[in-house]
Parts: sequence; C-alpha cells; structure tokens
Amino acid sequence: MAFLPLIPQSTDKLSISQGNILNNFTILGAIAGNASAASASINSTSGFNWLYFPNQGATPPAGSSFPAGDVALYAFNNVTSTRDELYINKTLASGVAQIPSTASTLGTATPLLGTDGYTYLPSGLILKWGPGTANGSAVIAFAGPAFTVCLSVQLTVLQAGALDTDLAVRLVAITNANFTAWGSPRSTTGSAAVSFYYLAIGY
Repeated sequence: MAFLPLIPQSTDKLSISQGNILNNFTILGAIAGNASAASASINSTSGFNWLYFPNQGATPPAGSSFPAGDVALYAFNNVTSTRDELYINKTLASGVAQIPSTASTLGTATPLLGTDGYTYLPSGLILKWGPGTANGSAVIAFAGPAFTVCLSVQLTVLQAGALDTDLAVRLVAITNANFTAWGSPRSTTGSAAVSFYYLAIGY
C-alpha cells in the first residue's frame, strides 16, 4: 500500500486508521534503512519532490559515522565559494573524501568571457581555467581552491580572425599552484607576446 498523507481523519474508525498508520510507519522505516528503501513507496509516480539539506556546520558533520565505503550527502558552507554547497562523502583510492560537488566560481562572481574560474566535479576532480599572456617565460597562478595535485594543463593560443600571426605557446612546467608557459614565434626561435587560455585538471 502507498503512503497515505491524510491519515488519520477525525471521522476514521480506529480499526481502519490503525492499519493505515502502521503502513505509513513501515514506509517511513524503509526510508530509514529498515527495509528495501524506495522513494516510490512515498510517491509512486515521481518519488521525492525535493530534499532539503540544512547546513551541518562541519565537514564531515559533527557526530556523523558514515559506514565505510558508503556514499553520504550533506550541506556545508564552502570557504572558497562562500555558499552552502552539497557535499559528497565518498571513498577514493587515497581514503575518504569530503567533496563540495556544487562549489564553483559562481558562488562569488558572475564570470565573463576571458576571466578565471573553477568548478568541482562530483568525482572529486577540479577544473580551472583562465587567460594568460607569455612573452618568453611567464608563470601563471591557478584560480580557485588549491590543487592537491595538478594532473594536466592545456594551452590554446588566442588570435583573432583567419590571419596566421606565427605565434605559439608551450607548457614548460607545472606545479600545484601555477604553471610556466613560453610565448614565442612558431616558426623561428626567440620570444614574442602570446595571449592564450588555459584549462587545468587536478584534485
């Protein structure tokens, strides 16, 4: 029997409403993990309409004891985005991680074309992007939260129109805080001012 939200009514007989109330408690117990949990037992057509996650004030939440290997969701105010974000408690190869899966540069800014930014992926990876200029060697700092490990940086030369301006940018070195690029002519040696965009991936 499906969940009955309007039980009991003042006109109900105890012999009838008692069974309905017990049915509702059985369904609510299923959500708590006492049986085969399924949102369809609450609403057979659409499941839960919405879930509300109040700020827990700590990450992981104080007093939490998530079972090893299980995934958990909760809300917490992220220091970088300055907003309450949906956190995922999950196990990675390096151990249990608290991932602010909804945190991004949108928490503190409305990015425009050619500006720095970052976003978290639910997996725990972080994407960062932004513009840079190198005339010879240039060190470009990453935007957003610090990488524990930067895995890759991709560089794309920016030049308007179809004209070949004979410019190139090369990736020289990567750290977890920045990368070094070299701007130069593409077909000769030396240096030249080159505008570019970067995309960095890490965690």
